[in-house]
Amino acid sequence: MPGYWDATIKSVYAVEQGTENTLGVVKPGGAYDILADVEVGGGLISFGGAKYVLTVTVRNQSTYQIVYTDSATGTFPAQGGQQLPPTASQEIRVAVPDTGTANEGDVLDVIATFRLTSGVFTNATSDTSPRFVVSNPL
Repeated sequence: MPGYWDATIKSVYAVEQGTENTLGVVKPGGAYDILADVEVGGGLISFGGAKYVLTVTVRNQSTYQIVYTDSATGTFPAQGGQQLPPTASQEIRVAVPDTGTANEGDVLDVIATFRLTSGVFTNATSDTSPRFVVSNPL
């Protein structure tokens, strides 16, 4: 859980397109999504909300190459009232169109960076996903 003035990526992982089913294996050339579960402290969103940028980079650990990179932007709405929540959570999804240059048997993972700005306050964090493999079903 982040502090009152912090933001964090609780988890980031590859999932089947349009679902929350985690991937251990993706077909060569197959599309999938990256899902990041982020949490923001109440202090950061108490001054009229916050804007964020989530950047995901899919790495091929077998060849040390970047397979895909993309960003998602959005907002955390202002939390009004006298009692602010200690945190606010959001799942952010980034669609990956295919496995790019990755070949059968290659091992992939995802690095995600999350930057949130609210007024003069900025917070940045990162996380790495579990690895997954490019492979055809037997």
